[in-house]
Amino acid sequence: MNRDELLAKLKKPSRRYTEVTVPSGDTYTIQSLTLREKGENDILLANKKGEVDLGNLPRQKGDLLCRSIVDEHKKPILTPEDWEVWQDVDAGDTTVLLDAIQELNDTPVKGMVGNSRKTGG
Repeated sequence: MNRDELLAKLKKPSRRYTEVTVPSGDTYTIQSLTLREKGENDILLANKKGEVDLGNLPRQKGDLLCRSIVDEHKKPILTPEDWEVWQDVDAGDTTVLLDAIQELNDTPVKGMVGNSRKTGG
């Protein structure tokens, strides 16, 4: 593959989608994140000193849910600014969604305490 072919490929939108049914019985469609979206979400855990601040974890998780859940047209239903709507949702449902989002993005979501996948080694 040459540079032009690679650039053409990277400019085409490519996302992966999957449906997730949560313990309450609702089914959601989630999408993979872009590198930019993942970075914007990860940075929410940092405080002004650049250190991980677990006090920001509820916002980071809510933001991740908002960025990942899409409608039947594969468009986000919520915006990251809607993150607080998730704060009083059953933790069983949100944990299932967050685990599925992590798996879809194929890497552990930084700061997801209790949601890290075990790796060999």
